[in-house]
Amino acid sequence: MKKIAALILTAALAVVSGCRVVPSGPEPKPVPEAVNASAVKLGGELLSAIRCRDFAAFCKIAPEQMKPELDKAKFDASADQFKAEYGELEDFEFLTMLDTPGVANAVWKVGFRRNDADGHAVRRELLFRVVVAELDGKTEILSFGFF
Repeated sequence: MKKIAALILTAALAVVSGCRVVPSGPEPKPVPEAVNASAVKLGGELLSAIRCRDFAAFCKIAPEQMKPELDKAKFDASADQFKAEYGELEDFEFLTMLDTPGVANAVWKVGFRRNDADGHAVRRELLFRVVVAELDGKTEILSFGFF
């Protein structure tokens, strides 16, 4: 009896679980290898600019939609806030490219170090992702961030 109840419960969950079929259509073109390589290069440059607090280098590669809002004071304030919470950006290591249609998603492991209230070193790692695509023949960063 328990087996039948479990089977009915499983079937009911499958029916109401929100599964849906994605309509068929043209498959998105695979991301060109050059765009994937650019994502790795640009992400590394972004992380280097953040680590070195190099505002000029950061501005050169920041997403176009972000550039009008950039100024050194905001950049420095953001860097100070991030440092207070996570510590100094110590190192970063490229991990992988995620398979996503139409855009390149590059992911890094980023290490931070700070001292706790007792003066002991604390290491923390976050993931960093940069999304890059080819737009009008130019490779551009669409977004980036830590998670």
